[in-house]
Amino acid sequence: MRVTDCHTDSMRQYARFGFWGDSVSAAAITERLGMEPDKVLVRGSRRANPPRPVQHAWELTCDQPRQRVEDLVAELLGRLAPHLDGIEALATELHTTNTGAATLRIVRNFDTDQDEGSDDDGRPSPGLESQLLGWHLDTNVIAFLHRTRASIDIDEYP
Repeated sequence: MRVTDCHTDSMRQYARFGFWGDSVSAAAITERLGMEPDKVLVRGSRRANPPRPVQHAWELTCDQPRQRVEDLVAELLGRLAPHLDGIEALATELHTTNTGAATLRIVRNFDTDQDEGSDDDGRPSPGLESQLLGWHLDTNVIAFLHRTRASIDIDEYP
């Protein structure tokens, strides 16, 4: 199996934590948290009417290759931990004013065209991909999500 910088030949996954909303810019969030994001979106920066992107976004991303989802999420939470009080305050304000929200996004892309890596019954062979299948969020992650009022958005693509 060939491994590239961010995925195996048949699977790529990453986790993001961020704030998305209509009125609070990524620059304002960065200033408020004292933490630089990995990615920002500016509402209406590509097209004004209708606005594209539709919301401002401030995101941290973890897309380390060959890592399980729970390890990607743990990496994000480790980066966020020193700023937790500020994140909680911002998330509460955005939730209360209905101007934005915190979200943990998990994205998994599978290449279902490959037959390699499965046994005669079609079950995954013990290899890298089978180790990456399945995931869980432990109580520390659930507590973080509760404290920051964050939702979970999970996307899986063939």
